[in-house]
Parts: sequence; structure tokens; C-alpha cells
Amino acid sequence: MKPVVAAYTCPLWHPSAHFAEGFGAGWSEYTVMRGARPWFDAHHQPRTPLLGERDESSPETWELYNQVAAAHGVDVLVWDTYWYDGRPALHEALDDGFLRAANRDVLDFAVMWTNHPWSRGEPLAAAEGTLESDSVEECRRSLSFLVARYLHEPNYWHIDGKPVVVIWDSERLWRGLGAEQAAELLTDLRSLAQQLGHSGLHLHANCTAALARAGWRLEAIIGELGGLEALGFDSYGIYNPLVPLGFARPAEEELPEYDTLVAQASAELWPTLDTASRLPFFPGVSPGYDESPRTIPDVTPWWEGAPRARAANRTEQPDRRNWPGTGLIVVGETPEAFEVHVRDALTFLRERPETPPVVTIGCWNEFTEGQYLLPDTRFGYGMLQALARARSGV
Repeated sequence: MKPVVAAYTCPLWHPSAHFAEGFGAGWSEYTVMRGARPWFDAHHQPRTPLLGERDESSPETWELYNQVAAAHGVDVLVWDTYWYDGRPALHEALDDGFLRAANRDVLDFAVMWTNHPWSRGEPLAAAEGTLESDSVEECRRSLSFLVARYLHEPNYWHIDGKPVVVIWDSERLWRGLGAEQAAELLTDLRSLAQQLGHSGLHLHANCTAALARAGWRLEAIIGELGGLEALGFDSYGIYNPLVPLGFARPAEEELPEYDTLVAQASAELWPTLDTASRLPFFPGVSPGYDESPRTIPDVTPWWEGAPRARAANRTEQPDRRNWPGTGLIVVGETPEAFEVHVRDALTFLRERPETPPVVTIGCWNEFTEGQYLLPDTRFGYGMLQALARARSGV
């Protein structure tokens, strides 16, 4: 069976009602990207898109992006979706851009229910406390909205005939509602999908946030992953493997090396997570990671519950807890190393023929976290070409 490459897609690169309420009309994450500066010699900041700062709520943007993605081996875009104040947020790129593109059918797409806190007043950091969507009523409304709004689209992604819905933080869901109520909610969601004419749902759990709460220790979430099947999930995976592996490196490694982390992904991370549940595990890959544009002193970063820490001046004695502090900067990424990373994931799947052959990529377009396939002024189309070579076996 031909492997499927699904790239997560972050809807932050367009003017939106959500951003306008906090920062004024026209604000987007391009503002953050553009304002980044190097923290050390050879630090590649700011990142600059080779195709320009394109408005992703425009169909013309996606007509170009779809062509580029499909030509280099991307099959599916998995869209982060948000729900705040009782309504969808940051949805304009998907609704007004991708779904209105003349060539949208060259790619499939799916949605991820992205249930993490996000204060409108602090767009670069996760707000503390609970989400409005932590209530069973808002979980039901927001998930039902996704099922009713998107799954009927002709190029919606299916696995084994069932439309795929990704849950960003499965642990938050069941801890917030209780395991029994969370399982009931997912059962009701499948029933809704069937009532709307679908054959059910394929529910995919992302375990990145759970790893963050566990201090990035793999062994601390093994029990939780074993319970995903009982909750009603069909598969699980990770958004970006560099993140848990980078944070788990010894504190004296201020700047973890890309080559080291991708080798750990294939030798340790994927096999360990794969054995934690009877469900299929989809290996995740990434072309890089650098969240320094989003990291400022005394602001909690994107994962919930992370300790507040001031990024102190760099000292002769390396200590990642002090510098870069709450952020993670991975160095040394290259298209050649990314190609090896993708080939490793494809080999991992070939060795597990019972698993649907799906590789996820974090991410298509997240410039402010240094994880993107889109061409930039540093490597050009290098990361996309590396993906294409890995897929072709050349």
C-alpha cells in the first residue's frame, strides 16, 4: 500500500477576527516571524518565506501551495482548528482559502481539534487555567461542528473508508471530562458522523501535550497510551518528534543537534511509543524546530503547565534551563538530514505492515516555530525536494 504523507497545517498566517480583537486589524504571525532576531552566531533568524508573506485566507495562496505540496510528495493537509468564546476561531485560511482554491482536489485534508488554551491577549503563549471548551457542552458543540462542517467535503481524508479527525490533547479531554464521559462523547461523535452519512470516524490521538506534562519522559505516559483504545481512539502519534526528544536531552546541551534527535526518533521514540498500545502508531517527522521567535522572558510557552522561567544571559557553563530557558532551539537541520529522517519513517512503516502506512509531518507552514516545509531563503525548496527524494526512493 502506498504511504500517505500528512502535513499538519497551522492557520496563523492571515488576518483574522480572533487576532484583530487582541492586536488590531491585519495582525498575523508574520509580524512575529519578521521581528525575530538571532540569539547566537549562525542562528538563522528571522526566517523568510521564499514565496513571500502570502495571505493564507486567499484561494490564490493555496492554489500555489497545493501545487507545490502535491508536486513534492504531500498527500494530506491536517488543519489545526480552534474554538474560543463559543465559536470557531482562525478558520479563515481553511474556509476562505484552501476550500475555495481551484485546485483543492490535488490534496486531501483533515481537521485537528486543537484543544489547548490560547489567550487573545497573549498570542505567543498558552494561557493558564481551563478552556471554555473543557466543559462537556463546549466539547460536544465544537467537535460536532467539525464533523458537520468538513467531513462531507469531497477531498476529506479517510482511512479504511472512515473520515479522520485528530485530537490534539487526548489527555486533557479525558482528564477534564473523566474517562467515562470522554468515551461517551467520542461514541456520540461517531453516531453523529453515521447519521450524516459517513461510515463512522477514524479518531487519531496526538500525544505531544501529554509528554510535555510528563516532563518529556516517555515512560511516564505509557499507561495513558494503553488506555486510548478504551476511550475510542483508532490510532495515535506525535506532532513533532524533535520537541520531546530535544527537551529530554541533558540540560548542558543548550542547543540540541538535529542529527542526534532524528536518530533518537527512529531508534527510541517511535519504537517505544509503538509498543504502548495495540492501536496503530503513526511516526511523525519534522524538518526542524526553533521557537525563539515565540519565546520571551516571563511568559509561559505554548504547552500548558510549563514552568515560567526567565531566559538568563548565556553563561560559560551551559544550562538549557537558564538559556534558552523555556524555549527549544534545535540546530543543524539540513535537507539531507531531513531526507534520512523521512526514509527512516517509511522503513519503520514497512516493518509494520499491519499499520496503515501514514507518516505525519510537523509542519507545513509554522515559521515562528522553525518547523515548515514551505521554501525559505535559506534552503530554497530543499526540504520539499528532500521529501520528494525520500518518497521516490532515489
